[in-house]
Amino acid sequence: MKQQVIKKKWFNINAPKVLGGKTFGETYLADPEKAINRKVTTSLMNVTGEPSKQSVSVSFRITSKKGDALETSLTKYGINPSAVRKMMRKKRSKVDDSFVVKTKDGLIIRIKPVLITKGKTKGSVLAILKHKSREFIATTLKNRNFDDLIKGLVEKKFQKELAMALKKIQPVVISEIRQVIILEGKQAEKVKLIKPSAEPVKEEKPAEEPAPKAEA
Repeated sequence: MKQQVIKKKWFNINAPKVLGGKTFGETYLADPEKAINRKVTTSLMNVTGEPSKQSVSVSFRITSKKGDALETSLTKYGINPSAVRKMMRKKRSKVDDSFVVKTKDGLIIRIKPVLITKGKTKGSVLAILKHKSREFIATTLKNRNFDDLIKGLVEKKFQKELAMALKKIQPVVISEIRQVIILEGKQAEKVKLIKPSAEPVKEEKPAEEPAPKAEA
């Protein structure tokens, strides 16, 4: 009796819609169903085609097969440690943090912001920055879906919002999110969530520059 030969073929791997839904890789498989739930990690540059995103890595879970393609969902977003180290300069202070919040669509995520102040800053002020950062992120994400967060990070809008929220306490030259990870199962059950503020976060806009005076 002849042994049945299962032929392999190439399958594209597509990014989720929040990152454009484009093909960023491919894999050679005999049975694509066995690839479901596998994780794939790549540079965000490979997904968006933007060289400025090469220091950001993204991890995906393969969720389904659609034709000759494998669809994915995002599980992790992070800036490479070497890129984070390059952010620090002399005569500046840094706040590193890691905490867990819940998004509007019910996902439990660990989020790790890094803040770098304009000049050397007292420990008491750094503690206030950390508290305000936690409050802003928890309250903002209470009203935003996970995809909205990722879109905001990729477009650098979320980081700017965070910097504006902290401006009155201490100006920061860098307000970055170095990592976002979706927590699932027992990992999500055991964590302590940062509670959002009862009041909605108001987005502060930079003051508009006065219009130039007309010459006489």
